[in-house]
This record gives sequence, structure tokens and C-alpha cells, in this order.
Amino acid sequence: MREAKNRMVQVQYDAMQCSADSCLLRTLCFSGYTKYIGRYQREDAQLAKSLPGASVKQISYLLWRSPQDSEHRREDEGKPRLDKATAVVSPIALHQSLKDPLQLCETTAMKLEHNNPPKLALKGTPREIGLEHGRVLREQIHRQLEVYEEMFEVTANMSWEKVRTLAEEFRASLEQKTPDLYAEMQGIAEGAGRDILDVVALNCRSEISFGSFSDGCTSLSWKKNAGARVLAQNWDWTNMVKANLALVSIEQAGKPKIYMVTEAGIVGKIGFNTAGVGTCLNAIKAHPCISAKMPIHVALRLCLESSSVADALQRLASLGGVASSQHILISDPKTSLGLELSPLGDVHLTEDPNGIITHTNHFIENRFVEVPPSWAPGSDKRLDRVRELAHDLVELGIRDEAITAPLLRDGIFSDLKNAPQSICCQEDPSRPRTVRTATLFNIVMNLDPQNLGAEVVVGQPGSGTESAVLKMPW
Repeated sequence: MREAKNRMVQVQYDAMQCSADSCLLRTLCFSGYTKYIGRYQREDAQLAKSLPGASVKQISYLLWRSPQDSEHRREDEGKPRLDKATAVVSPIALHQSLKDPLQLCETTAMKLEHNNPPKLALKGTPREIGLEHGRVLREQIHRQLEVYEEMFEVTANMSWEKVRTLAEEFRASLEQKTPDLYAEMQGIAEGAGRDILDVVALNCRSEISFGSFSDGCTSLSWKKNAGARVLAQNWDWTNMVKANLALVSIEQAGKPKIYMVTEAGIVGKIGFNTAGVGTCLNAIKAHPCISAKMPIHVALRLCLESSSVADALQRLASLGGVASSQHILISDPKTSLGLELSPLGDVHLTEDPNGIITHTNHFIENRFVEVPPSWAPGSDKRLDRVRELAHDLVELGIRDEAITAPLLRDGIFSDLKNAPQSICCQEDPSRPRTVRTATLFNIVMNLDPQNLGAEVVVGQPGSGTESAVLKMPW
């Protein structure tokens, strides 16, 4: 037996004639344990050589600690176990989980592709920005429309023709109140080869659903000092849209440059701009909806075009407020506010004594909703948990420059307590496909004029299957 203590399990598929060190044949980690599927052979290998050009976290490597190595013996030897960044499993567990190799390769390849969203740099007039968006993300936009057509049918018993009819009500308001963004949507539709009402429906999907489904999310802002804040969020939604995410920058004359993570075809979402204004979103499942007001994704874009939190508030008020109940956590270097928005009235949450605001998927103070509201499952538990974890970090003396993206990802946003409805949301296979949610990405924005930027991780942070850190600006 060879001397090396750390052995790499090499997975080899004769049927596919794949290389034993191919990153496509590495495992996926899920729900606290690891499975390796396929016929394996053990080979000594140095980790760096086995995974050329890739980091451990990119592909969740499998490290086998030989039972013959006494210093690695444990009472649970032979059982699969997961430790934070490294999936550790014995050959016995591997041998017991043999399945179809083609299925693993296809699934893993899909995960790797979905964890590397395209990056778009858009610039020009509203129509030019929309055209490029539509052309580059044409395939993703078509997939998005298929996803939401199915979701509306299953969750709201609404045909796509009915969705388009409701989108027409919003179209007239958008054209009148936000002509530049309407022109951008027209460009997206033209570039993608779709009708304008299809693109309007994507941008109004939260409102058209009337609360039939809502994105889960956990968001946090934290004051570093008087002139800098950190804004962060896990975005939880159906895995069916994961492959349709994109990192987008938008450069327009006379406005701050925008960097955001968005769904293909949607003009505004989660991100920041060069003025230091950042936005996070928590969907709220509550009535009513008023189509004469602004869809939430349009409101997010208007915030991202603003020079400050105060400027954003003025823009939202001047256009009559939002069409549906939502929460926008908005920050600039000097101010953070939790905007609990409803078409019936708004409430603004301020920082606690530690400079922190946390939010999930229910209103904390806003009562301007039709009763009784139906909050997202587990929202209250996630709110309690994110507050608990943030308080623990405060008690440890974490402040100022110690509030970093890796700290928040590892210390808060990878948390699995109360799974599947945890901060790092786990897909619940018992639920219908259209309403299963999981954390699709984590973003941490540093709204500091001296070091402005963001880190994005696509996938579930801390799972071992998430992407490498993606930085904005790129």
C-alpha cells in the first residue's frame, strides 16, 4: 500500500471514455452528505495536479482518508460526512452508491454550466442596451418564458394568454411613466425575437402572480463606519431559473454605472452602482396589486440609477410607489433603509444600535396589506436566525474592516439550521417542482467609496458545489 495519507478517489467511466481526473466527474455535495456515483479506482494524486485550473470549491473535490491510516480513524469510519469546504467519504460509502455514470456526468456538467453565468457589458441608448441584452441572452430569455409559463399555469391556474392580457395593463403604465425602461424592454424583445408583452410579463411576474409564488431570500446590511456599509443577500428561487442568471453592467449617459445579478430579460434586480447605492430584494406574499403603479423590478432599476438612498426614495415617490408588496433593502455609504413597500402604504426600517438591518420574506412593521397575509414558509425562523448569527459576530467584536464577504458567507449565509427553510435554502424534493426553492446565489456588496465592489457566489454558499467567487466590477 502506498504511503500517502490523503488519497483522491478517481472516478472513471469506461462507457464514456472520460479522463479519470476530469472535473466533470467530481461529486456534488447536498443535504449534509456526499455521494459519488460510478465505478471508481483509487490512485495517489496530488490535489493540485488532479484539478488543473480549478479550485476546490469550484467542483467540490472528494478527499478519501484511508481507514488503514490509524491517525484518521473515527468512530463513524465508513460513513459519508461533510465538513464545510471538503466532502469526505470512505470507499465503502462510495461503493454502496453506484448508479448510472451517464446521469452523474450530465448532472454535474449542468451544475458547472449553471454556476458560471454570462457577463454582459451593456452601453448606449435604452434601445441599444435592450437589443444587446436580448441578442446575447436570447436562449436564456426563451427558457425563462417557458419556466414562468409553467409556473403560472401550475401555481395560479393562469394560461400564458391570460398572463399577456395582464401584462398589457402594466405595459401602458410603463410606457407612460418610465419610457426609457419601456424602450429597453422593447429592445430586449426585438433582440430575443419575442413579443413586447412577453418581456413585460417577465418584468411584472411578481405582480401578475398576485402572491401565488414568491422568491425566498435573506438580506442584511451592516454599517462598517460612518462612510461605508456592507449589503448582502442569499437569493432563493426555483432551480429552473438558475441557468438563466446573468451578471450585467449597464452604462448610460448621465447616470451611475450599474452592476447587478439579474434574470435574463429583467431590467433591474440585485446589485449596486458607482455612486455606492446598492439594492437587495425580499419578495412579500401579500395582496393587493395595483397595475397603475411600478412593478418591483422596475423600482429596483430606478434605485440602481440613483445617486443616493434619498434620491432613490424621491424617484419611487414621484412615480406613485410600487404595484405589489415587497421589501427593498437599500444602502449607500452613509445610509441604509429597509423599505417595506406596499401599494397601500410604505414603512421604512432603520439600523439597530449595532448598525444592522435584517429581513426575510414577511413584513416586520408594515401593516398596509389586505389581511390575512400569507407569509412565505420559514420566513420568521430565518429572520430570527440571521439576527442571532449577526449578534454573535457583534459579540465577537467584529466591526469595520473585519466585516468581509468571506466572513458573511461562512458565518451567516451558509447556515443550514432549520433546513430546508434555512438561510442557505435547501430544495425540498417533497414539494412540487414549480415551488421548490433553493439558494441560487449569494452576493456581498462593499459600499465603501475607497473599495467599492461586490463578490458573488452562484449556488449554495458553503456547500462545496457553489461557483468560484465572481467579482463585480469584473
